[in-house]
Order: sequence, then structure tokens, then C-alpha cells
Amino acid sequence: MKAVAHMGPTEHGMPQWHLYLVRTARGALYTGITTDVARRVRQHQDGRGAKALRAKGPITLVYTGAIGSRGDALRVEAALKKLPKAAKEALLARQLAGDALRTVFGLPPVPVAALTDALHRKD
Repeated sequence: MKAVAHMGPTEHGMPQWHLYLVRTARGALYTGITTDVARRVRQHQDGRGAKALRAKGPITLVYTGAIGSRGDALRVEAALKKLPKAAKEALLARQLAGDALRTVFGLPPVPVAALTDALHRKD
């Protein structure tokens, strides 16, 4: 399978890192970073990802955005993880209107529909 969110190296030859948020069946939000969103979400769905998501039921990818370097991705991830759920929901609601995390953190959004399609394909 081709990983839709894996954009390859940045202009400096370093991997492109992405921030992603997934929602559990009970509505909890999980924030993570990766160089390949489709692969990482599949790992979570298969129970091979973060322990925090194991046995939480199905998850849904609700946001992904390219960040750039691993260091920048770690900083943005840490900032988002410190926010209360209501603040994360507000950012997601604004993103769905087209101006959320891109505006707040300067992140270009990646179409979630393309990633969702890739997650369900088995190559």
C-alpha cells in the first residue's frame, strides 16, 4: 500500500513529520506524530500502536497535518496534549471550517478522506 500521508523527505532530505488526531469509540481524542499517517493509524487499529489506544474500540482519524521536522512535530504534539479536550474539539471544529490548526500552528491540512480510503485498502 502506498502511504498517502507519507510525503517523503523534506527539502533538506529529512523525513516529513505529521501530526494526527484520532477519536476513540467513546469520543476520547489521541494526538500523535509520525512520518506515515496511514501506517500509524493501521497500527493503532490493529492494536500495535500506542498502549493508550489498545482495547478502546474502533478509532477514527479526525485530523492530520504536515509539520516538517521531528523536533517541530514533538513540540506541537506536546502543546496539543496539554490542551483540555474542549480546546482540542474547538480546534477541530475550526479545522472542519477550513482554518483550524493550519492557522494556529501553521500546518497545511491533508485531506482526511484520502487517508481514510488508504486505510481501508489492503495491498
